[in-house]
Amino acid sequence: MNTFIRTAAFCLLLSVGLVGAAYEAYCRKCVAESQQASLFPHPERCDYFIQCDVSKDKTLAYEKACPPTLFFDSELRICGFGAEKCNAICNNGDKFKAVGYCNKYYECANSKFDTTLKSCADKEAFSADTSTCVPDANCPPVINVLLDCSNFTLDTNPQVYFHNGVRQSCASGLIFNLTTCSCQLAIAPTVTPVCTLFDLPMLADFDEKSAGRSVLNNGAVISNGAAYFKNASIVLPAFILNDFGEDIQITVDCLFENPTKSEIPVLNNGNCDLAPTVSFMVKDAMTSNPILEATIKVQNVLQAVTLQATIAPNTWSSFKLTKKGDDITLWKNDKLVDQKTEAGAFEYIDAAMVLGKATQKGSFEGYLKNLRVTKCPA
Repeated sequence: MNTFIRTAAFCLLLSVGLVGAAYEAYCRKCVAESQQASLFPHPERCDYFIQCDVSKDKTLAYEKACPPTLFFDSELRICGFGAEKCNAICNNGDKFKAVGYCNKYYECANSKFDTTLKSCADKEAFSADTSTCVPDANCPPVINVLLDCSNFTLDTNPQVYFHNGVRQSCASGLIFNLTTCSCQLAIAPTVTPVCTLFDLPMLADFDEKSAGRSVLNNGAVISNGAAYFKNASIVLPAFILNDFGEDIQITVDCLFENPTKSEIPVLNNGNCDLAPTVSFMVKDAMTSNPILEATIKVQNVLQAVTLQATIAPNTWSSFKLTKKGDDITLWKNDKLVDQKTEAGAFEYIDAAMVLGKATQKGSFEGYLKNLRVTKCPA
């Protein structure tokens, strides 16, 4: 089952009756389960959704409305006409004011959100405060089709927008739509793509420098001008389903210490459902001759390409893995140490990049800094 769809169902089961700040707890569960900041189904109604994001290690939750008569599609993560996909759990008898109408509402039936639009009598309006129809001579039975997005403006980066002057960001893979006043899946860009996907120095903070992309920090701390990991991890959601084509470059500075297992994960893009298609792993870590093994998988090729370099504990080393066209190379401290050839594009998958941990491989203890991922290596 798709990780996001499974997570959406998981979150809904945990979230009946959430209000206010409780949405942040809902987001923390969803983000932790899916390892991505994104859009998730509203726990009680299908004409709304919850935007979960992370800023400086704090989980943020935003309640957002779909345009009138549309419902949130948890698979595509957009508002559409998919009422049949509505699985929101609510309390019987609850009523919800419909977006764009003064006199219409939705109702909860059999503990589920009913997408059938219901209407008050003529000259009545639906009150969200009392969940009842109340007299209102000024309420015509018509829909306000046009949403007022005049208090929103866009940044030069379409992922970033301003609401009443306050800078906010859409989750990874989404852009802001000034027609619907909401984030939506990005359409294939018509401009030349920016090469840098991540620029994460981790020298003084955990901010991504190239475009402010989400960084989910699970216990790493800045120490001695680098990120220190001990039973910690950093998750980079923008790696999810990111098509690099035949050009990808990953660089990171690494110092490992106190090995307790023979294999130590540095970085990878796997999860509990999917094997990684790129990874850096310290092998033979407890011997006198440990190695750094980098793997990268090409589409439609059964075996991953493996490259190796020497590495020593308690010593800083800089590693760079590149695939440009058919050429795959591994560099250590700016010197070429291994190279192979494999035609084809990098195999991207529905998984974030994770630093410091890997499924069933334990955790990294030591320091990392200067992580950089580019989509078009020089």
